Amino acid sequence: MENLHTAGLFHDEYETGIRDSGSVQVEGVSYIDLTSQDYLGLALDPKIKKAAQRAIEEDGVSMGSQRFITGTH
Repeated sequence: MENLHTAGLFHDEYETGIRDSGSVQVEGVSYIDLTSQDYLGLALDPKIKKAAQRAIEEDGVSMGSQRFITGTH
């Protein structure tokens, strides 16, 4: 570990605060969270959630097989 520090290769981890609507706080500063799957802030959007629920009800949650095995349906 000491060698990593000396060589400038040690990666410090930062504790993040609240992640909300595509943003994150690091050391009290708010940033757009481009590291998450929710950088657009849509994960909690009621319209998106409703559309996902409808899609699951209509199509299920898993594909039946690989496209190259059974063709395009």
